[in-house]
Amino acid sequence: MSTPALSALPVRPLTLRDLPACTSLAYDRGWSPEEHKWRLLLAAGHGVGVDAPDGRGLLGACTLTDFGPHEAPAFTAIGMMLVADRYAGRGFGRRLLEHVIRYSDRVPLTLYASGSMLPLVRKLGFTSVGRAAAATGRLTGPAVPGDRP
Repeated sequence: MSTPALSALPVRPLTLRDLPACTSLAYDRGWSPEEHKWRLLLAAGHGVGVDAPDGRGLLGACTLTDFGPHEAPAFTAIGMMLVADRYAGRGFGRRLLEHVIRYSDRVPLTLYASGSMLPLVRKLGFTSVGRAAAATGRLTGPAVPGDRP
C-alpha cells in the first residue's frame, strides 16, 4: 500500500479520543503535555489535526474556541498550534491555519504566536496587537487550610 502525498492528507476534527496523540505532539515539541488543558479546549471548543502518514500520531493540530453566542461568536481563539518536529518547516502550520481561516467564515480570529510563528501569521493577515509573557512555577507562601501539600 502506498503512502499518500503529504499535501493530500486530510485535516480532520479532533475528539477527546485524540488526547494521547495531542499530548504526545506537545511533548514532541518540548511543551508540557498538559492533558487537562487539551481536554478543556477540546470539550469547550474543538480541534483539528492531520494524522501522520507513518501512523505515529498526529502530524499537526490546533484547537479552536469560540467566544460569544454559539450562533454568532464574537471571535474564535486559535490555541495549541503544533506541528510534529519531524514535519516542521514543510508547510503544515500554514495548511492548518489556512484551514482554520476558511472555517472561520468571517469570524475574527485571535492567537498567541511565538517568535518563530510570527512571519507565517503575518503573511496570512494577522497583525500584532500587543505582547504577552508566560510564567510558570510553584506557588509558595502560607498554606491555605484544607489545601493538600
